[in-house]
Amino acid sequence: MRIAIIAEIDRENEFPHEFSPIRYHHVGYWLQELSKRHEVAIVDWRDLDEGFNAKEYVIQGEQRPQIIREEKNLEDLGDVILIRQSGPMHSQKRGTEKFKFSEESYKQFLTSIKQFSRPVINDPEMLMLAISKEYLLTLEKNGLPVIPSLIVTKPISIDALKEHLIALHSCREVVVKPKLFSGYGAGVRKLSSFSNDNEFKEYFEKFNPLIAQPVLESIYVEGEFSLIFLGEQVSHAVNKITGSFLINQDFNPTYSQFEPSEEMIETARQVKKMIEQEYHCSMDGIMRFDFIKKDGIFLLNEIEMINPGLYIRDLNMYPEFLEKLEKYLVSVKEKFDSKFIEQELR
Repeated sequence: MRIAIIAEIDRENEFPHEFSPIRYHHVGYWLQELSKRHEVAIVDWRDLDEGFNAKEYVIQGEQRPQIIREEKNLEDLGDVILIRQSGPMHSQKRGTEKFKFSEESYKQFLTSIKQFSRPVINDPEMLMLAISKEYLLTLEKNGLPVIPSLIVTKPISIDALKEHLIALHSCREVVVKPKLFSGYGAGVRKLSSFSNDNEFKEYFEKFNPLIAQPVLESIYVEGEFSLIFLGEQVSHAVNKITGSFLINQDFNPTYSQFEPSEEMIETARQVKKMIEQEYHCSMDGIMRFDFIKKDGIFLLNEIEMINPGLYIRDLNMYPEFLEKLEKYLVSVKEKFDSKFIEQELR
């Protein structure tokens, strides 16, 4: 089977590691291991033209990944296309402007690849939805257990925003974050971290529109609970604790696997079903559901559909996960081939 993985290529070696020039370590490991049984290529989506021709791509060499500088069509590189790492929409301290992309350019790519003749994971329609976190309001409106969210589209004072959310949700603190996908917690801040309204106004102008949510106190002690899905199946579940309201690598989290309850899994499946019904996209892909506890109930914080961290390296479960991933990709191809044959026979 041929697998084309859409991921960032680090041509200038800004982030060197054993799998350079691939930007992310885990993608390099996937390339190394999957290449033992399949033909695998890494393609940066920014290198694709309108006809899906890539100027260059990366394959596994004898010792390490190597860039092949020749033009090749994506159709010749993959029977299955896996959109894995797209880069952040907002720059952050661990990256640079070189790795920032615009909403417009990414939407153009997703609109284009929707027309591709091979199966694409994750569904481009789903990824289009994931650019904005507004789906949380739809889930809340339909009665699903999610952390309440407020979209902020106009300048507002710190006190007015805080008082509004505290009055509605009986919380002590409010968190604000970009409505657009950012990655690595870029732009996520407590409202109390702003020294005055002018500072908050500058933040608003940079990240507008915003999402404001109450901070759930359990995040400090119990952390965040995540379900990682491969298609319809839960691959694994991980609890991440930093002692902060932010759960990312900059805060040195502790990771531990846990056995998710049927209630949590069923909530995630109800969320997937609701999104498919409301937005007419497929939720059959690789994604992460993040939950935070409130009064013993798991509330959905967000769904990571673009660049979801899977914590495979942190949990030391590379071989186990790669086996599941390979089976999933094979099943996607077989399902696609079966549908194609049925259509040909009609």
